[in-house]
Order: sequence, then structure tokens, then C-alpha cells
Amino acid sequence: MKQQKNNKNQKIKVKEKGKIPRCIARILGILFICFITLFSLDVFDGTSPIWYQILGFLIHSIPSIILLAVLLLAWKYETIGGVLYIIAGFGLLLLYVISAIKEFHFYLIIWAIEIASPAFIIGIIFLVSAYKHRKR
Repeated sequence: MKQQKNNKNQKIKVKEKGKIPRCIARILGILFICFITLFSLDVFDGTSPIWYQILGFLIHSIPSIILLAVLLLAWKYETIGGVLYIIAGFGLLLLYVISAIKEFHFYLIIWAIEIASPAFIIGIIFLVSAYKHRKR
């Protein structure tokens, strides 16, 4: 009887350890989307008509909407979501690096790496979580 109880406790501990990377990836994904959405708020300057400001906000929020769709996909399919987050990180990095080179503002490349690195980290955590769940 005691042996069965110990086995049950060990199974519960293993399940709890497998959930930690999943929860961390989801929480970081939500926080990253909120962070990216903050950049969309710069359109509200008070000088343009409200409809232009709302339209500008929606246009600037397209990356956040895409990342939200990726997070929802990653919520169900961690491997696909992890790969898509890494691709999104490369996309952000490429977008900012091209714009930095075009405008000869090479200091923006460091800024681009700082902005894109959370997407890489979230993607890797999702892939680790998927690997742990597949291992069980």
C-alpha cells in the first residue's frame, strides 16, 4: 500500500515538473505580446482625428496580433508554436536590421537583437516543453 502511494506521489511530481516550462513559456509569451503592443500606443498623439489614431493603432498592432495567433497555436501544439516563435524572432530581427542598414543607424542592430531575443527564448522554452512531454 505504501509502495503504491509513493509511486503515485512520484508520478504527480513528474507531471508537475513537466508543466513548469509550459507555464513559463505561456506567461513569457503573453508578456512579450504586451511589450510589443506598447509600441503601438505611440499613434495616440492627440493631434490627429480619433479614427486615424485608431486605424494607426490597428496597423501598428499587426505584429502583436500575429504573435497572439502564434501563442494560441503554441498553447495547443508546442512544437509548432516553438518553431513559429523562433521564426518570428528571425523576422523581427531581419526587419529591424534591414531598416537600420537602410537608414545607416547601425546602433539599431543591437536594439533589434534586444527586441527579438525574447521570441527566441520563448520558442526554445516551448520546444523544451514539447520535448519533455514527448519523452513521457
